[in-house]
Amino acid sequence: SPARRMHCMAASWKQPGRPVRKTTPTHLTAAAAKRPAAALLRPFTCVLVQVRTRRQHRNIGLPSGRQEPRRSFNASSTVSRHSVVLNSGTDVGAAGALSGEQQVQRSRLGGVEKALGAEGLNNLQAARVCIVGIGGVGSWAAEALARSGVGHITLVDLDEVCVSNVNRQVHALDSTVGQLKGRAMAQRIMDINPHCAVLSVDDFLGADNAAAILSPVGAAKYDYVLDAVDRDVEKALIIDHCCRNDISV
Repeated sequence: SPARRMHCMAASWKQPGRPVRKTTPTHLTAAAAKRPAAALLRPFTCVLVQVRTRRQHRNIGLPSGRQEPRRSFNASSTVSRHSVVLNSGTDVGAAGALSGEQQVQRSRLGGVEKALGAEGLNNLQAARVCIVGIGGVGSWAAEALARSGVGHITLVDLDEVCVSNVNRQVHALDSTVGQLKGRAMAQRIMDINPHCAVLSVDDFLGADNAAAILSPVGAAKYDYVLDAVDRDVEKALIIDHCCRNDISV
């Protein structure tokens, strides 16, 4: 700094017969060299210290008077009341004697078959996966599973697509703002893989309905449950139920 530089010069003047130092000490030169980088980072630091709560951030851009749905659990809700089968899926069949539609589907997933083989693709098409939370993590995971050929996907969420979701959630588009996230994601999955069976559970997972959502009566057991929720309480509920029922999570 200028003050430090003047101090060094003054110290040199006080010593008789010693010439005035004309160069900056090494450690000061190094500090000066770092100054431009610090100046570049300063605007980003200013942005980072402007902390907003999660709910305030997500409501940016909503029409006046409209708020995001409150995350509350309804003890009287059941999976059947809030579940919508948006696509029942179809049997693609094994390689061999395939119909025209099955051949198109086989071509759609040809890259997966080349990587994993016919048996690997068949295993993916028979797999049942439940994704809890269709947001910044769950939406991308759902799309990846659909593009990989997973044949049965359940989407669990009661949240709506918000304008502030556009920067990080794959189903968040101008045309989907205000739609339920599960249904918007289900429609996207059907556009990617029409043969995928998609179930949208329009509800939040809680202590009162975790068992009904993760192990629905009369349905085959899930092969995998993907935890994409925000709160630790729901994460613990998912892990506890899956461990007790031998479901991979």
